[in-house]
Amino acid sequence: MGVAINRRPFGLGTPTVLRIAAPVILMETDKEKLRRLVANTPQSVFHSLYLSLTLGALLGLRGILLWVVNGNFTAKSFLFTATIAGFFVFNGFSLLTRSRFSYVLLLVFTFPHVAGSVAGTVHLGALLANGEIATHPADTIASIVAVLQLPVIAALYVCLLSTSTRMYVWSSPAPDAFNHR
Repeated sequence: MGVAINRRPFGLGTPTVLRIAAPVILMETDKEKLRRLVANTPQSVFHSLYLSLTLGALLGLRGILLWVVNGNFTAKSFLFTATIAGFFVFNGFSLLTRSRFSYVLLLVFTFPHVAGSVAGTVHLGALLANGEIATHPADTIASIVAVLQLPVIAALYVCLLSTSTRMYVWSSPAPDAFNHR
C-alpha cells in the first residue's frame, strides 16, 4: 500500500512514496517473560535455591550411606529419604515464585538437621579418637557428609534471612509469567 506525497521542493525532483504499514503489536512470549522474571530475582534467592538443592542432595547421600552402615535397606526408608531430599529441592525452587509458605518451611525444617549434623560431627570425632576411621568406611563417609551439612545449613540461613531475599519473598506477589490476559 503506497501513498504518493508531493515532496518536490520548488517543483524539482521526483515525488517520494511513503509506505504506511499496518501497526505491529509486539507481545512478550512466555520465554521472554520468564527471562524478565529471572533477571529481576536477587542473587541471594538463587544462592538459597542452590544451597537448598545441595542440602537435599547431602541429606539423600547421608541417608543412603546410613542404610549401608546399618544394613537395612527397605522401601520405607528409601521413601523417607527421597521425601526429605525432595522437600528441600521443591521448596528451594518455590522460592523463585515468591512462595512465602516454602520460605517458612525451609526456615523451620532446616533447623532440626542442625542437630543431626552436630551428632554426625561428634561421631566423626569419636571415630578419630578411637582410631576406627579406617575400619568403618561407610560410617566415616556418612559422618563426613554430616560435617559438610553444617556450613551448608549455616549459609542457607544466612541467605534466607538476608534482606534482599526477605524483601523479594514478602513483597507483592510475583506476576504470573504465563497469564495471557
